[in-house]
Amino acid sequence: MRTEQLRSFIALYETASFTAAAAQLYTSQPVITRHLAQLEEELGGPLFTRTTRRVAPTKAGDLFYEKAREAILLIDKGIAECKALNNHSSRIAVGYEYLYMDQITTPWLEEYESNCGEGIAVDVIEQPSPQLFDALFAGSVDCVFVGVTSEELIPAYLEKRRVASSMGENIFVGKTHPLANRACITIDDLLDEGFVYPLTKPTPRESVVARDFEERGKTPHSVVTLHQPSALSVVERGSAVINLPEGYGIESPNLVRIPYKSNHHIDYFFVWNRGNDNEAFEQFRAFIEQKITEFNG
Repeated sequence: MRTEQLRSFIALYETASFTAAAAQLYTSQPVITRHLAQLEEELGGPLFTRTTRRVAPTKAGDLFYEKAREAILLIDKGIAECKALNNHSSRIAVGYEYLYMDQITTPWLEEYESNCGEGIAVDVIEQPSPQLFDALFAGSVDCVFVGVTSEELIPAYLEKRRVASSMGENIFVGKTHPLANRACITIDDLLDEGFVYPLTKPTPRESVVARDFEERGKTPHSVVTLHQPSALSVVERGSAVINLPEGYGIESPNLVRIPYKSNHHIDYFFVWNRGNDNEAFEQFRAFIEQKITEFNG
């Protein structure tokens, strides 16, 4: 019995879906199916009943869930305690996606480093969310701030605290763009538009617009530039548009910000792996959680 089998079982139990469990762990459905089959063979019976519509735990599944979750918690706690003994790092590594290096949490990092860290430096690492979750699992980052269009996209083995709920997106266009005078924009207005992004294109994981395109069975026409100023200059000329989360700081006299209306939204999370805990990070985490409480107070 391996820990990855237990994590697959826990994700399936908590999501009741092979698809959602695979998405949560950033793996494939066949992997989840294989892990479950191996567990059921070892335990001598089914842990779930399957129909065409749902997955439901058996009595054995309910019993095993409590034990499996307790086992994973103990394993992660043991990892954390061993790392704490061997790791006296004076640096905190914080991961971000480029879309969410925002005006809410980055000042918190600056405040912590300036006033609370007592010599602890804060390093910011910028990567897409799947790589950030992998880095949390590997222990190369201490925590991440990510926005997701579904909470189930955050792997079950990670701890999380919601920073902000029901965030939307804004569409930025040039002042001469045909959409510039609109009070709001929907997916129907964007199906034939071109998009431009710095460095990487957003996916349905973290973008409401991208998720709406996916639900329509369409792919947005988009290009990528090497730098944000280059992307924004394309938007200013009216050659393309860009969608960014609410709160993303852009101020330009040549850009118009228009709310995007959708049935979906973004939840913004502070995420960490309990297996990576150490004394320095525990102090940092307490500070961030206090800031989250004050922000939502």
